[in-house]
Amino acid sequence: MLILGIKVQIYYPYVHSLKEKRKEVHSLINRLEKKFNLSAREVAGQDQWQSFVLGISFTALRESEAIEMQAKIERFIFAEVNGEILSFDWDLFSLENY
Repeated sequence: MLILGIKVQIYYPYVHSLKEKRKEVHSLINRLEKKFNLSAREVAGQDQWQSFVLGISFTALRESEAIEMQAKIERFIFAEVNGEILSFDWDLFSLENY
């Protein structure tokens, strides 16, 4: 079993309150979870108005499946986010011994 871990840092220059930012964050998380059947959560920047870090995880049986999903998620985020993507990092973790 493989776990795809993704960390995305996003900046929203037009957001002027935590309430506005949380609305954007929750909307993005809901769309990701519904479209790709994965887990997503705001993992840093909760008290900042205009930026946050999103953590995403997806389990896969094969490396090719995980890499294909990473590409789909990356395309989705770059197309759907109304803000600026500051970073998009990912890695694969194997749990073969368990």
